[in-house]
Amino acid sequence: MENFGMFPNLPFELRLKIWKFTFPGPRNVGIQIRFKDFGFGGWMSRKRSPAPPVALQVCHESREEALKCYILSFGTSTHPPTAYYNYKIDTLCFGDGPDIHSFPSNYLLNLWHGTNYNPNRRNDSKAIQAENVRYVLLDVDESIYGRPAFCWEEVRRFDGLEELLVVTWDADDRTDDLMSYFQTAMNAVAEAHPDWVVPKTKVVSALLGRDWGSLKPGRVEELA
Repeated sequence: MENFGMFPNLPFELRLKIWKFTFPGPRNVGIQIRFKDFGFGGWMSRKRSPAPPVALQVCHESREEALKCYILSFGTSTHPPTAYYNYKIDTLCFGDGPDIHSFPSNYLLNLWHGTNYNPNRRNDSKAIQAENVRYVLLDVDESIYGRPAFCWEEVRRFDGLEELLVVTWDADDRTDDLMSYFQTAMNAVAEAHPDWVVPKTKVVSALLGRDWGSLKPGRVEELA
């Protein structure tokens, strides 16, 4: 605004449109654990995640407009929210690829939903507003392939989930075996929970970027 002195004199509706033009498009927002006193200290976005919209920091007017779309999110009953997130277009990412220092996706998902933690303090890690998440990206590797249900039990707890992207770090020669495993596990969970609205699910290779196919209860659908 310092370089455009007439901006404050523009019609209010036009200024709001300009602020909206500064909003980023869909973002992949990675989530990670914050540690405090050697224990769970809340959730935070990964450092490599895109920065929040600059409009949140320009002025009161721009911030008010940005807050209509970007909600301060991912707090728990005992920890405040820390990340700005647009539930309509952003994708929440679990796992950090081949980083040996990252936690497996299923561990993060369990904490996210308040399970697999101290039974007396499960709500400490359960994320508020998790039911509003529409898009999830899940990094997976061999550390969770031995689970009969894969990650479907955790995935189905996202009540509002519409689309899931499974990113595998395995070579393409494992495509058939792993897709069969993913499918069998999905079928079992879908059968056990008939009310589960299975999200649109696609599997891609992180190594080559190749589409492995999409998954639906009962069958594997190959992508063109």
